[in-house]
Amino acid sequence: MINYIGGRESAYILKSKDFWEIENDITQGTDGVGFSAFPAGYKEGAQNYFQERTRLAAFWTSDGYEDGSNYAYAAMLASYSEKITLPTERIYSSLNVRCVKD
Repeated sequence: MINYIGGRESAYILKSKDFWEIENDITQGTDGVGFSAFPAGYKEGAQNYFQERTRLAAFWTSDGYEDGSNYAYAAMLASYSEKITLPTERIYSSLNVRCVKD
């Protein structure tokens, strides 16, 4: 997906046109490929609330972490960045999932 949109610097193509906080000098969402990512935030482990609900969209990727631990890769889009980041997150966290139809 990252290669398809032109690289990590093109996160705005995946973001919806609405619902994101407006941050200075950051290209806002264009929904250029119909992905329509909304800033739903994420929940870590045992927390009972979602963080960054108007500033971040976090999705699980299909790539596991190399050492088979309790971590997996996520794709994160943020209102304060034009880039997609790929951090590792604890598998007990609550992130969004998007399915792809073949």
